Amino acid sequence: MKTLLDIGIDIEGIMNVFIPRQSEVPFEESNRIKLSNLENNQLLLHIYEGVCIENKRNHLMKTIQLENVRDGIFLVQMKLMEKNGTMIVRVMSDDNILDDIECSKDPQEWLDKLCEEDEQKRGLYFARNSFIEFVDNACEFLHDPDVKPHIKRLLQTNEDHMYFQEMMKRLNDSIKIIETCDDVTKDEYEMMLEEITEIVNPFISRIQMIVKREPL
Repeated sequence: MKTLLDIGIDIEGIMNVFIPRQSEVPFEESNRIKLSNLENNQLLLHIYEGVCIENKRNHLMKTIQLENVRDGIFLVQMKLMEKNGTMIVRVMSDDNILDDIECSKDPQEWLDKLCEEDEQKRGLYFARNSFIEFVDNACEFLHDPDVKPHIKRLLQTNEDHMYFQEMMKRLNDSIKIIETCDDVTKDEYEMMLEEITEIVNPFISRIQMIVKREPL
């Protein structure tokens, strides 16, 4: 029998691995650790399994409360073993058994959920970057000193001026969103990119046609 996940103790939100994944039964590891969550001589020992460094993305197996702990230096022993056909982790201190904790029998569902969360983060990352890249490129083009004279030549009517002002307002609003908003979703970034593209691209295309047809 092998464990499919790392198993360890939480130290300030980080997984301190005692039993690496793919360890075979029997397996044993011990270590002296320093824990800072000591209050009223009580210690909370959070046992996690998972594949991530940060425990907020791992699975909490169990929390063990210890009484009459004098300091935060603590000897922890973990044994990976089989009990009644089930793989368990025996948590011990100074050879005293604290608890037997059953390992996840099929962590695939949890791993699939973790992969789905990662995919969502990647999707948000690419959507945000695409939006930022478009806004940056549009602003760089429209503020180019060589392009500004062509913009003036294009703005012949009130309608053109209003369109240009609205476009620049949308771009400035987009910059504010990029700089100040941290809770924008992937779908919102994609929608904003579609909207700003529909406004900016036709104007830039007209500028490019004038530059090609009537160079300064």
